[in-house]
Amino acid sequence: MKTILHFRKVQILVGLFFLILSIILVWYLAVIRPAQVEAKRIAEEASLKMQEQQEFLKALEAVTSPASIPNIKPETNPIEGNISEVNPVEQANPFSGIYQNPFE
Repeated sequence: MKTILHFRKVQILVGLFFLILSIILVWYLAVIRPAQVEAKRIAEEASLKMQEQQEFLKALEAVTSPASIPNIKPETNPIEGNISEVNPVEQANPFSGIYQNPFE
């Protein structure tokens, strides 16, 4: 009888061991593994975006290099020396020289 109870205990313990092992395996396959796959996918996408940005910056540097930009002086004034000293409002009044004070 003792051997049967002892054998029953061993069967229960082995069953519990395999039950716990199967729960851990299912948890790993359902939770941990997809998270690892998702993290790997995100890392790959990030590296691709970094490569695209580096290529864009290289192309931008090629376009904006000093050889491709014309030499423009920022102090250039298109109307320098062509400014008239006469006030245009004074020239617009046709009656400015006609009026005479009658009491003088």
